[in-house]
Amino acid sequence: MKQDLVAGVDLGTTKVCALIGQVGPEDEVEILGVGLAPSHGLRKGIVVDISKSAESIIEAVEKAEKMSGFSINSVYVGVTGGHISSRVNHSIVSISPPRYEITEQDRGRAISICSKVDLPDDQEVIHTVPRAYVVDGQRGILNPVGMSATRLEVETNIITGSVTALKNVIKSFTTAGIEVTDLVLESLASSYAVLTESEKSGAILLDMGGGTTDVAIFRNYALLDTFCLPVGGNHITNDISIGLRIPLEEAERVKIEHGRVDKEDIDPADFFEIKDNWGESKAVLTSFLAGIIEIRVREILNLIKREIEREGPLDFLPRVVVTGGSSLLRGVVELSGEVFDMPSRIGVPLRVSGLVDRVTQPIYAT
Repeated sequence: MKQDLVAGVDLGTTKVCALIGQVGPEDEVEILGVGLAPSHGLRKGIVVDISKSAESIIEAVEKAEKMSGFSINSVYVGVTGGHISSRVNHSIVSISPPRYEITEQDRGRAISICSKVDLPDDQEVIHTVPRAYVVDGQRGILNPVGMSATRLEVETNIITGSVTALKNVIKSFTTAGIEVTDLVLESLASSYAVLTESEKSGAILLDMGGGTTDVAIFRNYALLDTFCLPVGGNHITNDISIGLRIPLEEAERVKIEHGRVDKEDIDPADFFEIKDNWGESKAVLTSFLAGIIEIRVREILNLIKREIEREGPLDFLPRVVVTGGSSLLRGVVELSGEVFDMPSRIGVPLRVSGLVDRVTQPIYAT
């Protein structure tokens, strides 16, 4: 692989997306190749069939390679699932004389101490993400490097995951003949892709995928918390299948072509045709479909809101940003704003060039 290229794969429940790009001097990524493939062998972010997931990986990567004209042998991989958890840890380091000036090594030493936590044998650390620095008792420090001090404290988010679940992700890629450079939490990757610098001062990011909904909460330009709900677009598809008595494949088509949640804005006479479980054609009111979808999406949003409110009121969070495939349902942004009682917008990848028209969509955020 060309030395200045970088490749990433989002191994999702419904799709596998591979991107090949080149990082510029301002950290802007020029997208050279994109590959999408249906995902097989995953359920709610967990690998359940290594050979099938490897086949999906190969298909997506080969498409990206063909488009870019480059071959890759290693990738960054996004991970998610109910096995992901987050905990807070804290460390203190002394700053050595005679300079008493905090260096990058001092910061790294403090973060490294935080990452050494006692975990169950079935869990391992994925990331250690700083969320607050304190310099000689002074809080609110964004970057302590270069400051005069005798003591540096750091508070971090320790992101952990199931050892076996993560190993099976890696094994899926090695089976596909691809080396995993590193594992990256999907909500963290999405937040870096779609949030503006000002939004990192306070925002909720919702990445609504097929099998999961990943949540990242930012405050004071740091990751305050992150969690994953094992509910996503596939549950909406299943609700449509049951509510309209149609096969899952037909329900997915209906969701993509007619799905929306803004039922108050729909013409009461508007309808579309479907094929039911017996192959018979019938008409369905668009408002009826919207009612089915709205119930599930509202439930997901309220579950997220309740989980966040366990840590305190939402007053300090001024905005919600919604991304992922399910965010494309018409009216989701407005419904998110209603549930959280704050401004809401669709999140698409920022700071990208090259194949911009292909990747500036919510499904490419991770």
